[in-house]
Amino acid sequence: MPGRKLDDTETLKGKPGRILVVDDEPVVAELVVTVLRAVGHEVTSLTDSADVLQTLTDGHYEVVITDLSMPGLSGLDLIRRGRERGLDVQWIIFTGTGSYDDAIAAVRYGAYDYMRKPIRDLDVLRTTVARAVATHRLAADRRRLVDLVASRNRQLRDQMTAMEDALGVTGAKARDLAEDLDHARRIELSLLPPKLPYTERISFHAFYHASQRVGGDLYDVMRIGPHHVAAYVADAAGHGVSAAMMAVLVKQCIQPGEPGSPGVPQPPAAVLDALTQRINRQTEDTCLFVSMAYLLVDTRDLSAVFASAGHPAAVLMSEDRTVRQLAFTGPAIGVQPDPIYREVELQLTEGDRLLLFTDGLTEVRDSDGAFFGHEGICTAMGEHHDDPDRIVPELLRRASRFGGDEGFDDDVTMLLLSVDGLQHGKIHKQRRRSRSKLKPSSIDGPPAPGVVASCNSEG
Repeated sequence: MPGRKLDDTETLKGKPGRILVVDDEPVVAELVVTVLRAVGHEVTSLTDSADVLQTLTDGHYEVVITDLSMPGLSGLDLIRRGRERGLDVQWIIFTGTGSYDDAIAAVRYGAYDYMRKPIRDLDVLRTTVARAVATHRLAADRRRLVDLVASRNRQLRDQMTAMEDALGVTGAKARDLAEDLDHARRIELSLLPPKLPYTERISFHAFYHASQRVGGDLYDVMRIGPHHVAAYVADAAGHGVSAAMMAVLVKQCIQPGEPGSPGVPQPPAAVLDALTQRINRQTEDTCLFVSMAYLLVDTRDLSAVFASAGHPAAVLMSEDRTVRQLAFTGPAIGVQPDPIYREVELQLTEGDRLLLFTDGLTEVRDSDGAFFGHEGICTAMGEHHDDPDRIVPELLRRASRFGGDEGFDDDVTMLLLSVDGLQHGKIHKQRRRSRSKLKPSSIDGPPAPGVVASCNSEG
């Protein structure tokens, strides 16, 4: 059933997790190894951090549990060097008293989670590791599917090139095709919301850019009844026409309100489950799939529910710049016939900034092949946290500069939710009224062509 909570032992059905434990305290390492082996994991233990990177390179580990403070390489050093080497693992940090800021820094560098020492609740340890294993496997499945779609797209392009050479497509037909694609782009842009909802406490900013004339990204923000706002960002696998058609299908099939009562919101997991069933029926025997992050907010008390179908982790930054990543809670739409989607309950507070985005933003590469990543996002959000109008343009500027001449080679979409106090909200409302006559591109125009949207000044 939609929204059913996963039991943490479900991740161990089938192949056990492959875990590496790194701690310079043998007693702690032995305890962790014993607990995890008891639930079926394959566990290796090291007490010298200098051996970790070579062990990871030689082995096939899914999760690394490491102490933050160790002689030689610290846990933060291991994460940094692991990223430099492209190691595909989930990191869990053990931290003692007084190193909380370092643990937060480790999460920003890509750690899955952190735990305080001494370990008093072994159930929490088992749960955290089980979820880290599940996250690693879902991410690996998504990468394999993306590679498969990319391979099929290359084959299709090669076949199209061969057909064009064989048929000798004339210049007139090429112009007709270009004109059709321009029409398709205008139709696709009409799927985006012309205005974004605004309340005294919540505002939205968005950006959309297709790497080709048409793309597979999609976002929307909708009022549902008098007290709820739903928002989502979706990314159809691939690029170009096939991805754009998939985005149109998603827009057609998604149903945020209860069947027969559109003013009553459905829980996010139910929305994703129903969308999966409709998409599966209409794309049977294809390799097409869609990732989506979906959020439902109650505007009365700012409680929210989040669910994600194989989508990149959303970034939630609080007023004190603490960062929480909201990872996906189930597989991408179209991957499995009967998936299960979990939900994450949130309590939004004044000063919160929540960014939903597609992987075209985090996967911008510099000349050395490094990714812009969550680190680039958190840095920009932290520096411009107090002015939410600046966050999306600044992310665009930094990501574009990071990518250099390459620019964006994938579709890029961002949707920012900002929570402010009542008085602060009135100030932003007046500011938006003063900008209401400006074209989107004139709002401190982004370095890449695209569609910029901000919440309107209406309640």
